[in-house]
Amino acid sequence: MRYVLLVLVFIAGSLTGAVTARADEFTPESDVNDYIASAERNNPALEAAFLQWKAAAERTAQADALPNPKLTYSYYIEHVETRVGPQEQKFGFSQAFPWFGILGLKSEAASDRALAARYEFEKERLNLRREVSTAFHDYFYLGQSIRVTRENLNLLRQLEGVAQSVHSSGGPLSSVLRLQVEIAKLEERLASLADMRNPLAAHLNSVLNREIDAPLPWPAEPDRTDIQLDENEAMQQLEQANPELLRLDALISSAEKDSSIAHKESLPSFSLGVEYISTGDALMAGTPDSGKDPVIAMATLDIPLWRGKYRAAVREADYRREAQEMTRESREQQIRAQLTSAFFSYRDAGRKIELFGNTLVTQARQAMELAEESYRTGKADLQGLIDAQRQLLEFELMYARAQADKAVAAARIRELIGFEKPTGTGGTINE
Repeated sequence: MRYVLLVLVFIAGSLTGAVTARADEFTPESDVNDYIASAERNNPALEAAFLQWKAAAERTAQADALPNPKLTYSYYIEHVETRVGPQEQKFGFSQAFPWFGILGLKSEAASDRALAARYEFEKERLNLRREVSTAFHDYFYLGQSIRVTRENLNLLRQLEGVAQSVHSSGGPLSSVLRLQVEIAKLEERLASLADMRNPLAAHLNSVLNREIDAPLPWPAEPDRTDIQLDENEAMQQLEQANPELLRLDALISSAEKDSSIAHKESLPSFSLGVEYISTGDALMAGTPDSGKDPVIAMATLDIPLWRGKYRAAVREADYRREAQEMTRESREQQIRAQLTSAFFSYRDAGRKIELFGNTLVTQARQAMELAEESYRTGKADLQGLIDAQRQLLEFELMYARAQADKAVAAARIRELIGFEKPTGTGGTINE
């Protein structure tokens, strides 16, 4: 419990007041970590999860408290005459005590539920990081797509000028027309891509808790940080770090304590108290102990006579525990499958980056330059040039897509494993 409260104090400064925080500004040089930091400061869903954790932590101090003591007062409308005098009024004080160990178990169960709320907050934070990374890299890919398409469009326009010159020298008009068709197709594609900017920017702004029409520059670079764990290490780390599994572990522990509480509540509870009776003077002068006020010690035993409801409470707690155990087993298998899929996507994107970035894009650009030179000198027809241009465009787009996909897969892996050892840009994942 002390650890929970210390962590709450540690991160409260970064989250409290997030709803009213000023929207952050970004530049093309802002990387994905800048966007994630802004989202963690300003996202209301994360703030809500944090406040739920704080609320759950406050329940622990309530769980181990004794029931409220009772103070009673009685006034005798008709005084009760005794040998020592009439009893006029009575004051009482009592305190109830549950069976031994119940309060401790309730406190531990509340601590487990607070821990579960903490892991729910951690899950929300990791989910937010992955969502920001996905939206950021989708936006990055769109920017790269527009840039590459515009470059190819400018290239075709230059080639159209060459074809116009060839046509002026007696060359075929068909070459000019075919290039104009290709230019029109790329212009339509570019317009469609440009029209996608607003919805993608609106989605990213919504995750950052900014106005959906707030300006967002094109990101200059994707996240190039590599995952340092291999798949087997990541699978082992799931048990110790995945916040969803840890949350379910805490709920299972809480359910076990609830079962113990249900058993103990079938045992008697008791109350201790004291009463003081105010007594007037005796009617007969000289009566020994005249007007003496008696003090009475009391003990009350609460007998749990109706056993059926207590047995039902025990069964209910056991069913809840078993349900949490089954839920955890199911979720662990699903998370392992999701992690396997994320590692495949990460490796596949890495291979494509290597293939397109270091080989195919370079070769396609060289082929394009050779085809252009051959066309200018009349050694090749236009079709070969158009094919080379299309292939270059396709490879450049696939390279940009692979960069975005690798970063998104890395964010998904980090979300599933909960945390990661320090990373660098030089490491690679084990195949």
